[in-house]
Amino acid sequence: MKRILSNIFLGIAVILLIYCIFVVVQSRRTGEEVFIFGHRPYIIQTGSMEPSLRVNSLIIVRERWI
Repeated sequence: MKRILSNIFLGIAVILLIYCIFVVVQSRRTGEEVFIFGHRPYIIQTGSMEPSLRVNSLIIVRERWI
């Protein structure tokens, strides 16, 4: 049973990884921003937020509508 659950989890993880790669590649082609399940990834490009966030750190922001 444990092995079956492990295989199911691995399959879901692989599908999500393929989906994320597809979304990123598609956004690079079209020039549009990336949204993955309502979240937008950003890479910190300057040191303006150090020491909390280092340069080249990946952050993920969820859009919230008020």
